[in-house]
Amino acid sequence: IVLLKRSMHMGKVDEFILAAEYIAAGGNPNIVLTPRGTVPTMDGYRNHPDESITVLLKEKTWAPVLVDPSHSVGKASYVPFAACSAAAYGADGLIVESHVAPVKGIGDDPKQAVTPEVLFKLIRDARAIHAMQKEHVAHLIAHA
Repeated sequence: IVLLKRSMHMGKVDEFILAAEYIAAGGNPNIVLTPRGTVPTMDGYRNHPDESITVLLKEKTWAPVLVDPSHSVGKASYVPFAACSAAAYGADGLIVESHVAPVKGIGDDPKQAVTPEVLFKLIRDARAIHAMQKEHVAHLIAHA
């Protein structure tokens, strides 16, 4: 399985999709797409959150989508919001950095890791939002 993370410098979503297609053409269709933010356009974020591309990726590709809110927003207090946003957009899963003592954690930026307590609540909330999203979309399709 290839975990293909979107570079923050990839301009268009099509570039990300083409990268996945290139890997698949090489013989490995087992790809997981991971949005993780683009070049920041505003202060306060590590990268600009891009959870909204989940819908497009799921529509245009065969691959599951795991969103990385930790790298996307770069600040632990923002991670639950970005994770729940990803769940609302229909992400198949999340990649969340967590540590019992984030400031002591080993990683590229300890400020983006959430505590296990926050992670537990985040998972609970994201699951509930994802379930509501699936139910709502199914209802819309049934009544279209």
